Parts: sequence; structure tokens; C-alpha cells
Amino acid sequence: MEFQLWRNATVLLTVNTTTFLIDPMLGKKASFGVFPWTADTRLNPLVDLPFSPRQVIRYLKKPMP
Repeated sequence: MEFQLWRNATVLLTVNTTTFLIDPMLGKKASFGVFPWTADTRLNPLVDLPFSPRQVIRYLKKPMP
């Protein structure tokens, strides 16, 4: 099993030969706005992904072992 935390709740989980992208929030920092059901006024996502959009696409297309 491989577990990669990309940002807050965005996770890439690989179990054997199956890969799951969990809670994908792949937009740029502050691109989704405020979550209306909270008192938090910060724009979401709070931080940028640790890699470029091209790297995300390349990684998701990569064949898993």
C-alpha cells in the first residue's frame, strides 16, 4: 500500500494494483472561494499543490505496478 497526502484531504492511495484519488481538490490556491457552511472566510484551497498541473496529469496517467 502507498499513501500520498497531496494537500489537506487530497490523497492518492494505491493498494496492490488499484489507485484511488480521494477528495481531489486540484485547483490553484484560492480558486474555489469560501465554503459557505463554515465561519472561515479564507479562500479554498488554502495552499497550492506541491507540484505543477502537468506533473499531476503525468502522475495520474503513470501505470502503477
